Amino acid sequence: MSAGAVTFKGKTEFGAWGRNGRIQQSGLFATVLGDDIVIEPITSRGIVSTAASIRIPLTDRDAVIDLLKSL
Repeated sequence: MSAGAVTFKGKTEFGAWGRNGRIQQSGLFATVLGDDIVIEPITSRGIVSTAASIRIPLTDRDAVIDLLKSL
């Protein structure tokens, strides 16, 4: 299984919404699970939260990367 994380530089003023309310977000954690990439927030305490997640099919990875690069 492949996995990686990005911790945002500097102070963040935003969060993610999860099942228990708002999570103060300090980064992103991504892992490959089967045929999907799963992206989850890293909390301000450095814990990967499973309360909110985004799944991207591996077959669409290049399209998502192109979209992000175009922003």
